[in-house]
Amino acid sequence: MEKPTVDVNLINPFVKSVLNVFKTMVQMDLKRTSLTIKTSGKAFGEIFAIIGLAGSGSGNVVLCFPAELASQSVARMLGCDVSTLSRMDIKDGVGEIANMVVGSAKSEFSGTQYSFNISLPTVIEAESNSLEIDQKSDIPCLVVGFESNTGHKFVLEVSLKSNLMR
Repeated sequence: MEKPTVDVNLINPFVKSVLNVFKTMVQMDLKRTSLTIKTSGKAFGEIFAIIGLAGSGSGNVVLCFPAELASQSVARMLGCDVSTLSRMDIKDGVGEIANMVVGSAKSEFSGTQYSFNISLPTVIEAESNSLEIDQKSDIPCLVVGFESNTGHKFVLEVSLKSNLMR
């Protein structure tokens, strides 16, 4: 059986978009710290935003945040103090950050052979490292690690395959 491959042309727009959205909308500088292929279902963090993609490529994108970074990010984006945010505000804000990341990445594909429809984000809250997000076995899942200028880490999971004929 042929081992699935990863097309970096499908991944790079999402990495670029995370860096851009955090810099412009969250006022937070990030650096990419790692790039691995996911080998288990374990998810990093406590708050997860999942967005499905369909079209000339299919799969999903997951942003995985520790609760503290999710709260800080939403507060910065809204220009308010973390203490004023409810749990629902944080979940809604994380969903909006995911929307901006995927929407921005989607626009990066304009002028290429790829076009996508994106789902609304599903935001899940779980206890630390207790959630498993299994990806389709025939689509490799890349896990891109980021670190903020506040020292917090989070990951972007991209599990996407081309539906174009080869």
